[in-house]
Amino acid sequence: MDLRKYDIYVIEDAFVEYFYGREQMFFQLFKECDESETGIKEILIQQVDYITKSIPTIYIYSHIVQELGKRTDFFIKERSFLLENKRGTAELFIGRKKLSLQSSGYLDTEFIFMDCLKQLDFNFFALDLKNGRFGWLKPLKHQKIAK
Repeated sequence: MDLRKYDIYVIEDAFVEYFYGREQMFFQLFKECDESETGIKEILIQQVDYITKSIPTIYIYSHIVQELGKRTDFFIKERSFLLENKRGTAELFIGRKKLSLQSSGYLDTEFIFMDCLKQLDFNFFALDLKNGRFGWLKPLKHQKIAK
């Protein structure tokens, strides 16, 4: 089965509402950053760095362990978390500025990690650059502002 790869970023609050509904622009920026050669790549890296937050590593680590730690198919590795069962495999890596999720088999193994992350109060934006898929893990909730 094919290996699926997702990069998951926490987007700065100031950009979330403006770009909600315009996610294609985010995707294009990340794609160009990934594919660009030297020169413009440095500028694109700075732009990505500007719109993304650092990953709250300890908080996410603790949350995942608390939520998934009792599962018999969940394993903590040196630099990642692993879900491995007869339906598939998913491995989540926590980096400084992004989470990386690799999975194979049925989609439900990767959804376990994504559902776990959705519980947190962060603006997670996931990208599958290879297949052109992207979106928010948790859709923005529009609040009516009283005037």
